[in-house]
Amino acid sequence: MKTIKTTISFIFCLIIVSCTTESDLDSIIIDNQTQNPSQNVLVKSEIISQTNKLDYTYNTENYLTTITGIDGNLNYTTEILYNASDLITQINYQESGPSTYSDTYTFTYSPSGLLTGYTANYEDVNLSYNGNIVNVTGTIEGDSNAFITLELNDNNLVTKLIESDSFTVFEYYSNQNISSIKKYDNSNSLQSEIYIGYDDNYNPFFNQLNSIYLERFIEFFYQSNGVSYAGFSGYDFPYSTKNISSVAHSENTTTNYTYTYNASDYPINVSQDTGSNTTAFQIEYYD
Repeated sequence: MKTIKTTISFIFCLIIVSCTTESDLDSIIIDNQTQNPSQNVLVKSEIISQTNKLDYTYNTENYLTTITGIDGNLNYTTEILYNASDLITQINYQESGPSTYSDTYTFTYSPSGLLTGYTANYEDVNLSYNGNIVNVTGTIEGDSNAFITLELNDNNLVTKLIESDSFTVFEYYSNQNISSIKKYDNSNSLQSEIYIGYDDNYNPFFNQLNSIYLERFIEFFYQSNGVSYAGFSGYDFPYSTKNISSVAHSENTTTNYTYTYNASDYPINVSQDTGSNTTAFQIEYYD
């Protein structure tokens, strides 16, 4: 469930004002969660070819509302629904062609706008908050009776994901982009490490799908040893302010991303080079 082509895996920078007790939850403010997207442009399409592309549409407040994809003979559509507070309440995914797979994600929130749960075909998840700790229980990606803990920093970004047999530490640059990901076993032995580099230009996918940031984080980092959200399909995990330029693994494998930009310094051509394979695609924008 890590890519949009197989399910609804494309969705989000939640910033929670710090709290210390359960009774403080109603006073938590989620910055940027209910603000209109601040970027000056909206991505219209990502195009590898005319038979492998993604098209995007938005509502009058510039929130992402549909993703329409083609991958060979497979067509897929994602619809995103919001409530009056601009929180995502439902995501509907439907494939057509050789597959008719469908899924519906439903999201619930506290009165203050905190994500408290979500359900889908393989999800039935509850989130509870205690200061900078978020406890996550239920069925996660098909794993029943799962339990994980997320720790947040002062900027309310996830800095640690604790699972039953391991924990992962996330470090950030001063601009709040992830700089490194280090996974340890329960004996504190380092199992893997990843370092991420960025260019100096604005990421055009940033500041969408904010209300379900924690669901997106769990989607891409629970039981994971890699970074699978970089490159094509920019709304998979749109929480980097800049564009990823490199992902270096401790196994001496590095994926590099190079860009050409338009006059406003937004990327229009992207080349992803894994060392053994190169993928190129274009990004188009609405006028």
